[in-house]
This record gives sequence, C-alpha cells and structure tokens, in this order.
Amino acid sequence: MATVVLPGPVRRLLAVVVIGVLAGCSAAGPTPLANPIAVTAQPFALAEVARRVGLGRVTVTDRGGVVLTPGTDADPWLDPVAMEAVTAHVAAQLGQADPAGRRGYQESAKVYQAQLSALDIDYRSSLADCARHDIVTADGAFASVGAEYGFTDHRVSDPGIARLVKAQGLPVVFTESGVAPAAAVALASATDTKVGLLQTMLSITATQQEQGATYLSLMTDNLAALSAALDCAAPT
Repeated sequence: MATVVLPGPVRRLLAVVVIGVLAGCSAAGPTPLANPIAVTAQPFALAEVARRVGLGRVTVTDRGGVVLTPGTDADPWLDPVAMEAVTAHVAAQLGQADPAGRRGYQESAKVYQAQLSALDIDYRSSLADCARHDIVTADGAFASVGAEYGFTDHRVSDPGIARLVKAQGLPVVFTESGVAPAAAVALASATDTKVGLLQTMLSITATQQEQGATYLSLMTDNLAALSAALDCAAPT
C-alpha cells in the first residue's frame, strides 16, 4: 500500500468521521456467557483482538477449544489497517464456532475496527512531516511499517550501520520487545546514542498487564517514540 500524506483539513475530517463511526457502533456486543468459550490466540496482538471481539463471551487461554488464526500469512501486528482485516477474520471465526453470538461478534468487531482506523489516521498525521526518515532497530521488524508511513528501518547488523547513525545524527537505537537487546545496546554505546524501545506486539510483560496495557496503548507508545526519533512536527 502506498503512503498517502493527507492535508490537515482532510485528516481532521477523517478523525471526525471515525469518531462518528465509534458513536454509531456503541452496541453492547456479544451477550455474556456464564461459561465463556475458551479460545487460543497467539501472539499478544491476536489475543487482544479475540478479547475485544468476544468481550464477555470468550476467554483467551493457552489451550482453548477454538484456535484463532489471523487470516494472513504475513505479520500484520504493527499495521493498524491490516489489523482491521484480522479483526473481521476473528469475528467470522468466532461466529462460525458460536453462531448464537455471531451478530454480537460483528458489532464489537466494527467498534474495534473504527478504533484501529483512528490509530492509522494518527500515525499518518503524526509521521507526515519529519526532519529525519531513518531509524535503527534490533532486527528490522518495523521495515514494512516504515514503508507504509514514510521512514526506513535499518537493522543493527546492516553493514556500515554505525557510519549511518553518525552521518544522519540519529538520536536513538531501538531495542525491540522479545528481541535480544545486546547488539542494539552495543551500537548505541559505540555511536554515543540513546537506547529506546519499540513494542513488537508479540508478547506483553506481567508489569504491562498490571498497568492495563493494550494493543492500542502500546501502538500509541510506539508512535510517540517514532515521532521523537524522526523529529516530526506536531500535526496541524
């Protein structure tokens, strides 16, 4: 998908539309069950979709009777638009396994899809006007996200990466959740830059769970880190 930079008035209009969609999709969602359906969904991002779509009617466990899939061979976890398609697929799978809850799953999926759409708008708006266009991460997990939103993700293992960090004046080298940080930390030390963290959406720590972290909140944290690293102007 090509990156499209929207002018300020259009972005604001789209944000209003999304808010309207959210308001119009305020249905209660699936009718709760006394004994929720046990489903298995991995990684964290897919489990989050299952919880949001099946609110009150399913519970996510390690050994659920219903095993959910994202409906794609690619890794969609860092792409809000791709996650909208994942959400629709999860709703369809749950509806097939539990026909009585099908309408509720569809309703709650629409609500979550609207929130993902708003997140996509936020990414496009926040990353539209940046002084830098390069980041360095532990293993390049943000390459496809960068292609979508207008920046390039370099791996710490890329040839000449230290020269690039210094030449571009990059302020931070990112570690990634679930990835060994040693190489990124070493590069940061060698180039006298800070060490940052980006969430891959593959797992969540116990501390994050206790703090109520969600896919949307962690993706918003990522956006803040990216905006700072790329020196992006505030959306107008």
